[in-house]
Order: sequence, then C-alpha cells, then structure tokens
Amino acid sequence: MKLFGHDASKKLTLHEVRRQIYPSDRHNIVKKAFEEALITGTYKFEARLVKPDNSIVRISTMGKVFYDNKGAPSKIIGTLRDITQEEEYRHILEKSERRLRKFILNAPVSIGILNGPDYIVEIINESALKLMGKAKEQMLNKPVLETMTELDTAQAKLLLDGVYYSGKSFSASEFPVKLNRHGTLEKVYVNFEYDPLVNNEGKVYGIMVVGNDVTEQVVARKKIEQSEARFKLLADSMPQFVWTSDNQGNINYFNKAVYDYSGLSEEKIDEGGWIDIIHPADMEENILKWRNAIEKGKDFIFEHRFRRYDGVYRWQLSRAIPLRDEQGKIQFWIGTSTDIQEIKEQEQQKDYFISMASHELKTPITSIKGYVQILQSMYENSEDAVLIKSLGRIHVQIEKLTTLIGDLLDVSKIRNGSLTFHKQTFDINNLIREEIEELEIIHPNHKISFKNDAIIPVFGDRERIRQVLINLISNAIKYSPIHGNILMKSKVEKQTVLVSVKDEGIGIDKNYQGKIFERFYRVEGKSEKTFPGFGIGLFIASEIIKRHEGNIGVQSKPGKGSRFYFSLPLLPGNK
Repeated sequence: MKLFGHDASKKLTLHEVRRQIYPSDRHNIVKKAFEEALITGTYKFEARLVKPDNSIVRISTMGKVFYDNKGAPSKIIGTLRDITQEEEYRHILEKSERRLRKFILNAPVSIGILNGPDYIVEIINESALKLMGKAKEQMLNKPVLETMTELDTAQAKLLLDGVYYSGKSFSASEFPVKLNRHGTLEKVYVNFEYDPLVNNEGKVYGIMVVGNDVTEQVVARKKIEQSEARFKLLADSMPQFVWTSDNQGNINYFNKAVYDYSGLSEEKIDEGGWIDIIHPADMEENILKWRNAIEKGKDFIFEHRFRRYDGVYRWQLSRAIPLRDEQGKIQFWIGTSTDIQEIKEQEQQKDYFISMASHELKTPITSIKGYVQILQSMYENSEDAVLIKSLGRIHVQIEKLTTLIGDLLDVSKIRNGSLTFHKQTFDINNLIREEIEELEIIHPNHKISFKNDAIIPVFGDRERIRQVLINLISNAIKYSPIHGNILMKSKVEKQTVLVSVKDEGIGIDKNYQGKIFERFYRVEGKSEKTFPGFGIGLFIASEIIKRHEGNIGVQSKPGKGSRFYFSLPLLPGNK
C-alpha cells in the first residue's frame, strides 16, 4: 500500500487501484494490457500512478492470468514495483548517449564504435569515413575487418583482439596504413587510440577507435629532416666554419670543419666550449656584437681570431644572418666563419709598405715644395707668363701630393692605433665658415651656402675636424655637376651638434652606402670611373669622428645627390 501512498492496513479494490492510474495511461495502456492478458495469459504494462498527495511515480506490472475449470479467467497474480528512479536513470543515460553520439558524429577526429568480438561497426563519424575513403552504407552494421579489405586483416584482428580480450587500451603514433582513397591506395600516417568499452558487469562489449590523420605533419617533418640532412652534408663538405643558432642566439650546430680545426669534441663544444677558441682580446667585443645583432635582428659581421688545435690563433671573418618566417619573425640564425689570415698578413704588409713609402716620400716632397716656393719668390715679377703659370701648377700638384701622403700616413696610424689628437674648445660654425672661404677661392664655379651665426662650442681636435670638413666638401664639389650648389647646415640636436653637407651630384646607390666608409673602398660604376682616388678620405673622416664619440653617415639616391653628415658631442653646459 505504501507504493500507492496509503497505510499498510488499507485494503484496495481493483477499481480503486485503477482509479489511481494516470487517466490517459489508464485508458491507453492499462486497458489495452488487460485485454491482451485475457488472450495471452500475461499481464504486463508500465504506467504512471497518482498518489493521494498528487505526486506521480512510474510503476511496472508483471502478472499471470489464472483460469477456472471451464477455461475462464478467474484471477491475476503478479508483481507491482516502483520504477520511477530507474526511469530517471534511463532518461539520463539516453540523454548522455545522445550527447555522446552527437559528439562522436561531429568530432573533428575520426571515431568509430566496434561492437562485440566480430567488431561490428555500430557508430562511425564523417571524419572516419573521409579518412578511410568509405561511404556510410559500406561500413555501418558490418564487421570492420570485412569492410576494410585494404588492411592487413590478420594484423588488424590481432590488434583488436588484444584490446578486446585484455581490456587494456592500445595507442600508436604516426602509424602507417594504406587506405583506398580517391580510387587508389594511399599511404597515410595516423595517431590511433583503441579503448575497450566495459558494461556494468565489468565485461568488455566493444572497442572505441579514435584516429587523427597526421600525414601532412609527418610528410612536412620528413621533408625538413631530409633538408637538414642535405644541409649538414653540404656544410660538412665546406672548408669554412658553418654554424646555426636559435632565435635567442643559442648556437646549436657546428659543421665538421669546426671540430677538425679546434680539436674539441662535440660534447665539449655543446657544453659551451666553443667560446674558448676565441682569442681573449676579441671575446668581449664578440659577445657584445652578437647580442646586439640578436636584439636588433641585424646581420652579424665581425673579424676575430680562433685558436687552432695546435694553439695557433688565425683570423676569421664571421657573418650571420637571421632567417625569418612569412610574418617576419626570426626562426633561427645561420652563420659562417672564413679564414682571412692570409688577407690580414697581406694588409699588414701593405700597411708597412704604405707607412714606409709615405715616410720616404715625405722628405723629398718637402724639399721639392721648398725649391718651388723659392722659385716662385724669385720669379714673381718675371714677365715669363709660362714660367709663372707652370710654377703655380707644380705648387698645386705638390699640395695634392702632400695631402695624399698625409692621408696615407693617417691610414697607417689608424691601423696601428697611433693617430694622435690634440683636443681643445672651439666654435664649430666658425671652423665651417673658414673652410668655405678657402674652398670657394679654389673652386669658384661652385656655390657653398651656409647660414648659421650661432656660436656652438665643441671639444675636440680642431685640425682633425677641419680634415673631415675638407673631405666632405671636396667630395661634394668633385661629384657635383659644374656650377652645382652645395648646402651646409649645422644644428643642435639633443646633446650633439649635427653638421651636414648636401650636394646635387651623381648620388650613391643604397647597396654601396654602408661600405663607402671602409678603407680603400671605391664605388664601381660608369659615373665613378671618371673620378680618381684611393678611397681613404671617408675612412679617415669616419675614424676621426668615431674617436670623438660621434657618428657619421650618408643619405643618397642615384641622380638625386647626397647628404653626408656627422655629429659631435656638445661641450658640457651647452646642451
């Protein structure tokens, strides 16, 4: 009686029991079940029961019809139980199963449910059908080993049986299989996961197979591996040192030449031992330049000495460039180091020759200059115009030769670190005006403009800065068309004074602008061939400005002229 919501002592008639059945269930379910019971002898139904407190429960009835001696039904004996909680669990389970089925069918990875020891395909999603190149009707409700004829069925069955009968999962990464896709067998790589499905009694009733096609990743990786193998083969065949680093500058590869040269093992170099082969005098600057290249993403170029296995140091020119992705992000760096020992020795020999020749030439040139000046003084009132003109031309050429010898000596001094400076306080604008006045007399066809009456004191070597100005203005005159205008400016910027010389000359290609301050560098081209020179003036000017802790540079376009500029620190108190 508790099931019906009554006291246990209460007796209910069949009519009262039926009145508690939910009205629609009473007419549609119970009545029909009773009529079928009279025919079949089995009374069975599930319906809703309304208790006196109006709460509703679900009941399940199972009974048997008994008959009298005449074969007429006399009574029904059966059981009645509350299945409300079971129904709730069943609804939850059905809802969960619907969600699981929906998830499986719409999952981006391949999923299939195989039922029983025959591995009948109960569920299979579109991703799996696409992977295997099959239609749904070819797979569903059929043994998977019969539908996937392109597989090694013996091996596949062994794998499935292992999971089904052991109850243990199995996974395989980048598993190679041949699948019949697009009408042909294709080799694909799949990450597989086989998981046993267990019922409430702990027995395995099926297998869930999850697969993820990783063919593109595997093929891409294999191509990269092949490319790396080819790169290493090529690098190891090169006499130059070849090395790579990650985007943070951590070196992670050296070619065979590095180990052969240094005598260090791979383990020793991997531990950072490569830094030990760099000459101690070059190490600090090497590290600073490398860090600067990494931080700014600019090419690394540096000359330094590497210790050979026998303890001898040899000069190397190291270069490294960053390799970027499509978005411009640095992926890694690749560098080379080339032995330049012979070049360095030739440079030393050349420097020695220049120094020796310059000193040897300086004495006779000074003597010739003195004799020419004496002759000019003696014949300054002579009526021989040809003699006077010739002596004047000789004097001009001697001045040019004297300047050239001075430049060569300066180059030699720069190379051996003996270039001297005598610094003092002076007005940079006054120095600019002085040089303009002198050069306009020598080059009357060029107009040099400069308008700045401000006093800008700087602390430096006045004659060396004069040397820089003469070089920049003379170049502007040399490379400008006849009657070309030259504009000079000076202005204070932050803690420096910036001086610029702008011409209307032939200009300089961008590819050469970073090299023109190098020693003996000459730009080669149709226009430049008509302008002689050794290419040392800008090198000397650059070194002078650097020694004054300033900067020098150029802005130029071919056919549009050039703007050379340099900066000097202001005298303290005038910033």
